[in-house]
Amino acid sequence: MTKQNIPLVGYADRLSVTPGESISFKVSSTSASAYDARLVRVVSCDPNPDGPGITEHSMEASFTGSYPSRTQSVHLGSYLKIHNTEILDDLGSFTLYATIWSTTPNRGLQGILSRYDPGKKRGFALAIKEDGAMALLGNQYISVGKPLIERRWYRIWVTYDVSTTTLTVGQIPLRKKFDADDEGTATAMGFKPSNIRTFLLTGAIGGVPVSGHFSGKIERPTVIGAVSANPSPDQLHPQTLACWDFAQEISTKETVDIGPNGLHGELVNLPTRAVMSSTWNGATFSWE
Repeated sequence: MTKQNIPLVGYADRLSVTPGESISFKVSSTSASAYDARLVRVVSCDPNPDGPGITEHSMEASFTGSYPSRTQSVHLGSYLKIHNTEILDDLGSFTLYATIWSTTPNRGLQGILSRYDPGKKRGFALAIKEDGAMALLGNQYISVGKPLIERRWYRIWVTYDVSTTTLTVGQIPLRKKFDADDEGTATAMGFKPSNIRTFLLTGAIGGVPVSGHFSGKIERPTVIGAVSANPSPDQLHPQTLACWDFAQEISTKETVDIGPNGLHGELVNLPTRAVMSSTWNGATFSWE
């Protein structure tokens, strides 16, 4: 079966309105010619030839007319985007860490905490791939070399020591089992600093459009302006630059940075919130 492109698609930003309220229609057309817009009252929308058929009555509307076609691309995948990241522009030594629960650890490169441009291969990122947690720094990377187990909680981290040019990445399961060798670290030297002035992402790598989306749960992603091997998520490191607590403002599309710099973020494409955390013990069934 071949994939078919629909030349004209659209949707309304609301399901219904009352008199005096506004509604917007978002339209994408791949046609070289204009498209027409009009308002109709639908009496019957049954296309069955044995039925009444489609019956519409035209109505007066201010938007009736022809409009030039333009393609509006749809980029799938949800993530957290932090715009105000100037404090990271001159970052030297650093630590990135998060607690994760992956549903597709073997699906390829997936960003956890990233300020990275995959096209220019500049910046830094904590990510996962088929061979476990990995660290990207410029055009170089290292990985633990041990696959993560699907639907299992891990703490993963990366540290970079600018004075020794040492990059380290690690992963540790929160509940150790004996069915897999899935704990470890990897270290390498000779990594040059690589930064780029762009936004910070959680749950994706970067690029335009954004790629490398993560599938699963992420808890408390944190950026520290110093080397801190296997940091504890229970308390903020003295040199914490940002730490996002997803348990706050769950009913909104905003995320709260509980660190000292207030790098609050915006959720793109509505990732699922209010899910069970790594510390959930079954005693509570409501996030409120």
